Amino acid sequence: MFAWAHTTPDAAPAFLARVLPVLTARVEGVEQTFHALMMRLLNEFGDRDDVRRSLMQNMHTFGWAGSLTTYFALYEESLRSLFEHPLGALRRWARIAHAQMRNQAESAKRDDDEEPVDFH
Repeated sequence: MFAWAHTTPDAAPAFLARVLPVLTARVEGVEQTFHALMMRLLNEFGDRDDVRRSLMQNMHTFGWAGSLTTYFALYEESLRSLFEHPLGALRRWARIAHAQMRNQAESAKRDDDEEPVDFH
């Protein structure tokens, strides 16, 4: 898969960013981290705009039941872990993406607070 990404850099890395799992499996009491394959992709291709855009699309392609606040919060620690990454473009993107996810979580919380309770 990574050999293909290196031999087809115009399409393969962005495609992988859209389809690879973003986070590790959820385990109660354990902070979410980027999946090992996604982290490798970011280490090798995280300086590319198309890869970062595709990753953000992947992060926003989901089905979810319950409050979206919980969903967006899953990404906080993973994105924060990129704040000191050697690739400057990835560090900058992570800070922006982290702020966007926090804003979306806050917006979802406001929506949750405004939603009427159905007692039937």
